[in-house]
Amino acid sequence: MLRFFSPAARKGIAGAAALLVGGGLLPPSDAGKEVYREEDEFPEFASAAKEDEVRPGRKLRVIVLDPPPASANKPSCITLFVAHGATSRAAMLYPLAQRLREKGHSIVTFDGFSSGRSPPGPNDLAAYISEEYRKDFQALFAKYAAGAGRNVLVGHSYGSVLSVDVAGEQKDKVAGAVLISSTRKGEKVSNRAH
Repeated sequence: MLRFFSPAARKGIAGAAALLVGGGLLPPSDAGKEVYREEDEFPEFASAAKEDEVRPGRKLRVIVLDPPPASANKPSCITLFVAHGATSRAAMLYPLAQRLREKGHSIVTFDGFSSGRSPPGPNDLAAYISEEYRKDFQALFAKYAAGAGRNVLVGHSYGSVLSVDVAGEQKDKVAGAVLISSTRKGEKVSNRAH
């Protein structure tokens, strides 16, 4: 059964995530009450979306938003890479991304391979293993990252696992990571991402 977030729940998510405290998602509304159309609530995100082949044969729907003009050249302006959880899509984190952009930051977010509005992938299970998603996020980061220390990775659920992995591999470029409902177990995150 498909379940969708109500407008009130999305606003609650944005409020909690914008403070980066708690950050948990609110429970979904009853299925069938509403079909979420991101272009209605977040037209700027929908119009900035493009299909990007981040690696050969790996096309993602990517949204890159520059900071508001008043913030563009400020030293405090950073690029935030916002990664959704498994079986989710970028639109679920648009309220968070919008709030962060309003604070004067650039945003890079995406629908993972064959997720959300990214093109469908092949009928080959090997295309969907964690290593492939990690390589996609690495390639996306390499393409859109700002200068050294000017990038922050924001991950929800499985997106937090991807964020920790990329932060550990790109220490010189990553200023920090925000992990919301992280699923990483069995190791200290600080050992991987400083």
